[in-house]
Amino acid sequence: MIRRVISVLIGLAGAALLHAWWQSGHEAPVTPLATPGTVLIEAGLDGDDGDGLASAADGKPTTAAGDQADAAASVIDDGSEAAEAAEAAEAAAAAAADVAWAPTPVPFDETDRTAVLVLLQRADAALAAGNLHEPAGASAIDLYTSVLAAAPENSRAKTGRERVLDSIGQRIEAALAAGDYPAAAQDFPVLQALRADMPATIRIEERLTQAEPLRLALQRARRALERNRLDQGPRNALQYLEQVRAEEADNQTALELRLRLQRRLIEMALGQGQDGDFEQANALVARARAVAPDQLQVLTEATSVLAGQRGEAAAARLSQAHQHLDAGAADAAEAVLEQALAISAEAVGAGLVRERIRNLRLYGGYGEGERFRDALASGDSGPRMVVIPVGSFLMGSPDRESGRRSNEGPQFRVRFDHGFALAETEITVAQYRRFVEATNHRSHAERQRRSTIYDERSGSMREVRGINWRHNEAGDPAGDDNPVVHLAWADAAAYAAWLAQETGQPYRLPSEAEFEYALRAGSSSRYPWGDGAPPRPLANVSSQGDASPSNRTWTNAFPGDSDGWFGIAPVGSFPRNEFGLHDLAGNVSEWVEDCWHSSYLRAPSDGSAWVNPGCGRRVVRGASWASGPEQVRSAYRLNVAADTTNPRIGFRVARGL
Repeated sequence: MIRRVISVLIGLAGAALLHAWWQSGHEAPVTPLATPGTVLIEAGLDGDDGDGLASAADGKPTTAAGDQADAAASVIDDGSEAAEAAEAAEAAAAAAADVAWAPTPVPFDETDRTAVLVLLQRADAALAAGNLHEPAGASAIDLYTSVLAAAPENSRAKTGRERVLDSIGQRIEAALAAGDYPAAAQDFPVLQALRADMPATIRIEERLTQAEPLRLALQRARRALERNRLDQGPRNALQYLEQVRAEEADNQTALELRLRLQRRLIEMALGQGQDGDFEQANALVARARAVAPDQLQVLTEATSVLAGQRGEAAAARLSQAHQHLDAGAADAAEAVLEQALAISAEAVGAGLVRERIRNLRLYGGYGEGERFRDALASGDSGPRMVVIPVGSFLMGSPDRESGRRSNEGPQFRVRFDHGFALAETEITVAQYRRFVEATNHRSHAERQRRSTIYDERSGSMREVRGINWRHNEAGDPAGDDNPVVHLAWADAAAYAAWLAQETGQPYRLPSEAEFEYALRAGSSSRYPWGDGAPPRPLANVSSQGDASPSNRTWTNAFPGDSDGWFGIAPVGSFPRNEFGLHDLAGNVSEWVEDCWHSSYLRAPSDGSAWVNPGCGRRVVRGASWASGPEQVRSAYRLNVAADTTNPRIGFRVARGL
């Protein structure tokens, strides 16, 4: 089969050349070259596998035989023995069609001196432009030779033709110096036809004959590059260039072709990067590095551009993730985030997206510890809320804690798997007033027309008519920034329900577990600040240094200096705790959602409120301005009738996220 292919190819090549000679009609001599250089001249003068065969008559390149051979070789492209035989057929076809170069006559009126001058001017211009022997019929050698055919002694034409041949010789020498044997072979037939006996021509022919395998390899490398057979698969450019390097490691033409091959791979890599296929892009860059590993700057620049493409692609994915997060779609955002990280493991901004995903799932899109205020339908704003971090804690007090009560146990672990928010301070008089004005709500104390105040003269609590949420602990008008007191549990719950209606958000009273978790703020000691008296004024509780207007003092108090207040203080007068909240451990005690239970047996462990329908007694948590050391403990809890009103109990609100 292989022999048959070769035979057919040789026959086709010979037939094509005979046809070209027959059709030429010129008298130029046809003298096949018998030297070993014949094959190298005719096996592809135009940088192609078998193309560029010279016509017998007019010197015009014909590619018929070469194209036939190359077509057959292209069909057999699997690297097999048949493919190797097809390559041999190309060379054989070229050898069978080998002919000498001859100039192409340019017709003109030989008797017209002006025509001769015009032809010489065209020849000079072609020489200046470097058109030495191509294109046929318009090259400098064709034009000068045509003049000499009519006027053999024309000195200008003689000189011009010699300059052309000198230039061709110099070009061949330069090509040989660069190892560009195909280019040298393309020019050589002109010298061989017109300066065959000169030593320089003979020397060039010998060198080309010796370099024939390299010429074929370079020629085939060029063809492979043109056909995008780069560095993989059968008949690829790199394998031909490796053949050249094995013989001439410093062959400049092979090096230039290798760099061209590398650039092609890099261009393909960057194209894949532009399309977002970075796995393929990386593979192409690795192939480019293997082709010419010493081209560090080129490879570095390619890697840098590819990194930029990765960054842009990853940034686009992250932008999509933010859009999903804005729409509340955490799962979709996470899927796009993983795409971004697959593109670039170090994508700038990925941490923010991951944090937003976590915050959306845990905190409804808010950040841990973030402060916010929801807008009311009226255009005002609700109380400032603080996002409480998820986590767990031991609720209640240990058996050995001083002052412990049985209703504070047994201790059990409560886990918050989803965040919630608490008001930064107790609800103020001004905030409650806005609710009353909007709803005309009448509190329990208003309906009963009385509440309890602290009597300065007796130093005790007593019930007084006409006292309600507008008053402070002494029965005087309360300041707007004071925590609102004299409210029953239902009055506090009504305010939370109004907030929920106004904002469209799930406002409520906090659960008992939420309150203690926020009060402790990560501590497990007797008090939020430790096991003893506060080291500095941290809460509005009873202190030995406190004194009333009539100079009354506390008999059950923390030792040390005054905290600055004998009664109620404006909200936020004391430092925030670790969760960013004020006054959980003092100022006023607070209603929570839970019904009273005498122990924590069967209490919910997820932090939710423990409520029995219709319960008449609720839990109050946190110390007040009048609380002694045992009542300030983090685990302390009070069993209070739901309709109780006094100046020691206020409230704050919670909000689901």
